[in-house]
Amino acid sequence: KVDKEEKALAKAESDFADAAEGSDLNALKKDFQDIMHEFKSARKESTKAKTARNQAEATRREKDRDAKRLEGRLERLNDEKAQRLDRILNDRFLKLDTRAFEWIQQNQKHFRSPVIGPIAKEITNVENEITARILESHVANATFKTYITQNREDFNYIYREVREKRKYPINLMIVQDVVEPNRIYSPDKMAELQRKHGISKYLDQAIEAHPIVKQALMNAAQIDQVVLGNDRTQNSMDVHDLKTILATREDGSVKQACVSTTKDGRIYKYNITVSRYSGKVGVRTDDLDAVRGISPKFLKRGVDPDAVKALQQEIDGFRSALQQLIPTVEEKDREYQALIKETQELQKRGKDIDTEIKNLNVLEKKVKNAHRKVGEAEKEVVNFDGESEKKGITKKLMNGIKAQVTCLENAGSHYDEGMASTYRLCGVKMNDSGVMEKARLLKEAIADKENESHALEASFEDISRQFSEAKQMLKELRAEATELTGGEMTGTIKAKLEGFPESVDEVEALLTDAQDKVNSIDDNPEVLRRYEERTKEIAEARAKLEDLNEGQNAKIQQLEHNAGNWKTALHNSLEKVNVLFQQYMQELGCAGEVRLRKGSSEHSEDSLGDFANWGVEIRVKFREKSPLQVLSAHHHSGGERSVSTIMYLMALQDLMVSPFRCVDEINQGLDERNERLVFKRIVENSTRPPQEEGAPHTHIGQYFLITPKLLPNLTAMENDDVTMLCIFNGPMNFDFCTDWNVEKFLADRKRFRAGSSNDDSDDDDEDGYARGTAQSDDDDEDAKPKSKKKRKVAK
Repeated sequence: KVDKEEKALAKAESDFADAAEGSDLNALKKDFQDIMHEFKSARKESTKAKTARNQAEATRREKDRDAKRLEGRLERLNDEKAQRLDRILNDRFLKLDTRAFEWIQQNQKHFRSPVIGPIAKEITNVENEITARILESHVANATFKTYITQNREDFNYIYREVREKRKYPINLMIVQDVVEPNRIYSPDKMAELQRKHGISKYLDQAIEAHPIVKQALMNAAQIDQVVLGNDRTQNSMDVHDLKTILATREDGSVKQACVSTTKDGRIYKYNITVSRYSGKVGVRTDDLDAVRGISPKFLKRGVDPDAVKALQQEIDGFRSALQQLIPTVEEKDREYQALIKETQELQKRGKDIDTEIKNLNVLEKKVKNAHRKVGEAEKEVVNFDGESEKKGITKKLMNGIKAQVTCLENAGSHYDEGMASTYRLCGVKMNDSGVMEKARLLKEAIADKENESHALEASFEDISRQFSEAKQMLKELRAEATELTGGEMTGTIKAKLEGFPESVDEVEALLTDAQDKVNSIDDNPEVLRRYEERTKEIAEARAKLEDLNEGQNAKIQQLEHNAGNWKTALHNSLEKVNVLFQQYMQELGCAGEVRLRKGSSEHSEDSLGDFANWGVEIRVKFREKSPLQVLSAHHHSGGERSVSTIMYLMALQDLMVSPFRCVDEINQGLDERNERLVFKRIVENSTRPPQEEGAPHTHIGQYFLITPKLLPNLTAMENDDVTMLCIFNGPMNFDFCTDWNVEKFLADRKRFRAGSSNDDSDDDDEDGYARGTAQSDDDDEDAKPKSKKKRKVAK
């Protein structure tokens, strides 16, 4: 034991000497303290640098947020529509309730038809600020903040939810139909007012808005009866009594009118009224004074350049300050990163020294423990008593042997008990097997008896059924006999019945005798001849039937062969369409497939099938979690059906060559994203070159897309093979619809048919018609000599 402890001591001292070679534990501890002091100092400096960097970064972010906020204000200021909406919502004269406005916008999906409004928001464009001021003065504020519903149900729903439940103030109006404006002057008189007095147009013609909005303004404020004038109009009011001319109608009646004029930078509005009693014409004049600084309140066009300039200068200041802050932030960040790196290096050095100190301490403790154990072992050697130690060990061995013998005896007794239990269990199992064998034999005997019982029951049921059938037959024969005898059993009948045999065998014997008698009767030549003819006809019919069956089988085989080729071609074509359709739908972010539907013959054993019920089935899905469904109006919206249909047509058109294709309003009902994707697909498929060079039969053909509108900024339009045609938009069209003078056209046509001798006059009139209605009949007469050459060229 002493030797063992001395060896352990030598090893511990050797390990400590190796670890401490070239190192001084006290010096290491001093270096560790110095490094920890430097680490704490660097940690404080890095914390200060981080705080400075964060402060600079926070200042930069704040400046950036302020600049972006101002840029948003500038963008909103440049957005005329949003600016108008802000003016309407914040106008102190309108006092529009924003809660009602937000409720209308959020609940548009609950209305049967779109709810439009407020009216001031829906006026998209006004000709100029003068017209805007006139419109604001003519139309009441209550009308401007009115919302328009297109049916009574939406009106009642909004009134109930907004006015009654939420108590929000709101004005509502129903406009269901758009009708032609009610003009107070005929086209001829309007043309005269334009020519002589400077009247330009009606007020409703000077604004742009939804037809429903215009109709609402015509219903509420009669803007279709207000005419707009200029300085010449004001001069006519002062000099030529224009108010009487405006109040007088073509039929001589005098009615009220409304006109606006300008003079010396001021705007006047004249409301011309007619007294109900005296019939005199009265005028109420309003000085709107729009040019002298009084601009429209909420229908103002454009943006304030001074406000834009001031806001831009403020943005430039923030951006300049931001650019100056960026170098500071970067410098602070570099300082912080350098201090962090220095701190990490000091921390690593400190950890290494601390690990070395801990290892030396552990080895030093091991050396001390080894010295202690060597001393204890030496003391044991000195105090060792050999005889007493031997007795103690011997006693422990004897006790252990006795305990082992006792355990062996207990194990033997337990083994005997286990064997006896095993014998008993075997006997029980053998008895159980005998009982189970007897039970099996009894079950087989019972099964045999049950089978015999079932056979007897089936035989009994068969006999009962035969008895019931014989009984039923007896009833039927008895009923027939009763019907033949009139219900009475006469003596003659009884005698005949008593003469019949009573058993079946006797009846069969009588039947055989009767058959022999029939066979012994002499042949009738006529009957035999007819029988032979019928037999011959039957044989011929059977031969024809066999020929027809053979022909039918041949035709069926030929039809099956042709049908097989046709089905193969059909499946191949449909597979091509399906691949393209799936590709096109995936480009839209949807899914779809095209497959053949065979109807009732899909599960029929008939190899040909019922072709009348065959068809193409289009299955699509527009939401990720929904399954593929057959395209129908029950499951898909109009826009979804339009997208699916045009994608199917695009996939289908590669299978056939056509000189041109035409679709009408296929983009109606589509949202902006799908409409752009659909239009892109149409352009790509329709501008693709022929598949084989010099093979015109593989061309795509022209594609006509007819639509009342297209989205702006369609990049697919930037293609040399795409041409846009706008109807009624050529250089030879009239400038205004009023230039089309039907009465003059009919008069010229009548003179032409009458065969006027003066052809020049007719030609001159047609030339005058072509120049427009602004040319009078006098002008036509003056133009007669000039149009003679044109008439000859036309002939």
